[in-house]
Amino acid sequence: MADNEKMLLTKASLDQKKAAGAKANSTMAATKLAVAKANSTRSTASALAKTTMATAKAAVTKASSTMATASAVAKAKISQQKANVMLGEIKKATA
Repeated sequence: MADNEKMLLTKASLDQKKAAGAKANSTMAATKLAVAKANSTRSTASALAKTTMATAKAAVTKASSTMATASAVAKAKISQQKANVMLGEIKKATA
């Protein structure tokens, strides 16, 4: 085989190796991109779930606060009514 033919075959073999390496790098980059997209989707879903949970907790807290306020108002009204009755009895007794 002539030296030119050997050089051409060697160059062709080297070009094939470079192409194979480039293809492997491209495949690796595509895999990394797919993993990054999956992680991003998972992070978004997790953040959404956390936000939903926080909203639900806030709603429960608000409901509890509203119930506590209503209970306190009711107790205050009962106490006021009792005080009014006692005041009426005192007025009767001292009249």
